[in-house]
Amino acid sequence: MHVLMQLPNRLFGKKTEHFLYRVTKRSDCTNGVMMNSRINIILLAVLIAVQLCIAQQPPDGVPAWGYRCTNSRCEKVPIGDDPAAREKAVSLSVCRLYCGDGGVIGTVWPRPTGNYQLGNDLVHVDPYKVEFQWGKVLGALGKYWDAAIERFRGQLKVRSDGEELRGGGRRMVVKVNVEGDSLVLNHGTDEGYKLTVGRIGGGD
Repeated sequence: MHVLMQLPNRLFGKKTEHFLYRVTKRSDCTNGVMMNSRINIILLAVLIAVQLCIAQQPPDGVPAWGYRCTNSRCEKVPIGDDPAAREKAVSLSVCRLYCGDGGVIGTVWPRPTGNYQLGNDLVHVDPYKVEFQWGKVLGALGKYWDAAIERFRGQLKVRSDGEELRGGGRRMVVKVNVEGDSLVLNHGTDEGYKLTVGRIGGGD
């Protein structure tokens, strides 16, 4: 899976499930949340997607309950022995990703104010195979960028410590393209962004 300022889709393990939702094919957003830099905005979007995606399963691996979005709220429903119901079952964490505000925006943050499209595909992603790529603009701010990445990876590790994660997840590549290199942050700072999620060959 390759991400152009992009979010992941599904991470899950034997005891823990990490889900990364296919957020949008194209998203334009401008909002007033003040952050330390554009880098923080990018990592915040990725991190929230990961941190909101943990759910538990019984030891036998077959969930006894699932969740569905009803009137913008996640409702717990029994699954039983129906294979079709088990196939459609999602965890509470996944339900929360797309349920709310009419099931339109879900947990995308900063919240989109422009055109967007929310998908419903889930993909098993290995949290230890998340890579970051950036252009020359961010290369000039290497030490800050590297520190932000290490902090993000540390938070991923904390979320999965003590859990037995299922192997075989896909690699995820986050490609970041920042137009300017200014570190000035004030009320006139343009915090707009475009976010694209997709798969590009090779099973990624």
